[in-house]
Amino acid sequence: MGAFRLTRHWNSYLVSPNNPGWDRTSSLTMASTYKSLLWLVNVLVVMLVALPVLIFKLVGVPYKRGFFCDDETISHPYLASTIGNSILYGVGFGVPLLVIVVVETFIRGISGPKSDVIFGKEIPNHVVSIIRLIIGYLFGTACSQTLTDICKYSIGRLRPHFFDICRPDWNLIDCGTDIRPKFVTNYTCLGNPELFPDAVESEDRVLDSHLSFCSGHASFSFQAMIFVILYLQARLLRRDRPNQTILVHALQFAAFMYAFFTALSRISDYKHHPGDVLFGSILGTSAQMVNVIFFMKLFTKEPLEPITDDEQKKLTKVHGASYNTNSSF
Repeated sequence: MGAFRLTRHWNSYLVSPNNPGWDRTSSLTMASTYKSLLWLVNVLVVMLVALPVLIFKLVGVPYKRGFFCDDETISHPYLASTIGNSILYGVGFGVPLLVIVVVETFIRGISGPKSDVIFGKEIPNHVVSIIRLIIGYLFGTACSQTLTDICKYSIGRLRPHFFDICRPDWNLIDCGTDIRPKFVTNYTCLGNPELFPDAVESEDRVLDSHLSFCSGHASFSFQAMIFVILYLQARLLRRDRPNQTILVHALQFAAFMYAFFTALSRISDYKHHPGDVLFGSILGTSAQMVNVIFFMKLFTKEPLEPITDDEQKKLTKVHGASYNTNSSF
């Protein structure tokens, strides 16, 4: 979002006939090229930030943490997830994107300049705003998930259903005595063929049983819904609008309830310990709060507001054609 101000000032320089050697056609072309490059850079940055998630998924090996043989916190049965991955990612990506499209189409589609020039083509103003916000949201999501996976693979905390998935070879383990139990660090997981008869899937599940801290479901659901809450607050609930419906607050509460329920389900499903869920929720919330407030600057009026009709008329009068200096980047 900081690039937005830079672009606007850059455009003001390019389109000003008072600048030495000013040429209208070349200046507009340079401005469009500059904004197009910023779009590409921002997309590339999001991909780079999200890259560790893919690397962890493909070749990541979690830290092998030990256990006490009588540890009841990792002796729970394996249960199916109440909120599966399809629901988690479907809601986590679908809801924020849908909210952005609806709100921006309503707000920017009925006011402000009607088009902007990106990659040499005129794009409707509300579409530019939608893409800008989606990229911003994905950046916050990438930050949250990368931090989550760093925690998971570097700490390697055992899930509550660890014993049920791992099925350690107890014949090779010295548990010590009741008075002096030993902390077991050298063990072999045989897997649970009753739950996962496929050897490859069983091995993946064993590795996954070392990824309890922190909860990925909690961090992902909270980062998504906190974005929705803050976005609605910034775009639809302004101090200068006294007549506001509580419908927006109801939507914000519904978003929070979904994230809250998702996080709690990870405890009842024996996927995570309470501390894992709490930390994951805080991590996801913090990541999107920093992203929305400091990176995207949604609560700063200038980056969100299109140039006024008076500004547009002045540009039209000076250059003989409508030119939109408002840009996403």
